[in-house]
Formats: sequence, C-alpha cells, structure tokens
Amino acid sequence: EIESAAAGFGMAAGPLHLMDEIGLDTVLLGGRVLWDAFPDRVIASPLLVAMYKSGRLGRKTGAGFFAYDRAQPCRGTEEPAPGVQDLIAAWARPPWRPPGRLPR
Repeated sequence: EIESAAAGFGMAAGPLHLMDEIGLDTVLLGGRVLWDAFPDRVIASPLLVAMYKSGRLGRKTGAGFFAYDRAQPCRGTEEPAPGVQDLIAAWARPPWRPPGRLPR
C-alpha cells in the first residue's frame, strides 16, 4: 500500500524500495544521527532494528523489504520478501484515529 501510494503521488520509487537501494544499515545509521540531534522529534524504528539484526539490508544482501536476484542485479520483486511480513507484523500497530472520529 505504501509503494502504491507513492506511485500514485508520482514518485519513481516508493520509500521502501529507496531504503532497500540505500541499504537498511545506512538508513538506520542515518536515522540514529537524526535521533541524536533531535530526540524530541524523532522516534527510532524498532522494525528497522529488527531487519538489521536479521541481516535484511536491502539489495546488497538480496533481501530487505523486497527480494532481489543477485543474477539479475537491476531487478527486484514487487512482492514483499519472504519472511518480511512476519517482522512487520511483530511491530505493527493499528492505525491511529483522532478521538471522536468514526472510521470510514
């Protein structure tokens, strides 16, 4: 859904594909710099930490949010990498809704 929304907005690549391209280790370390500088404005992502610990660093390891074939370095899948949905589910929370508003 995130990638589809990004494409609908006109982005060439969605944020999850971009993180896979950059490398989730680099994304995590960059986030750490922001967290150190602005601890009152940045919340650390436990999902990124879990993915880092599981060795899912994106394209360079063959798996991040999506799966990548090392024989075809320019191609990734559009489906989530096997097992990533379990990591996401461990940290997922229901969508936040403002008090007093009915769901659509």
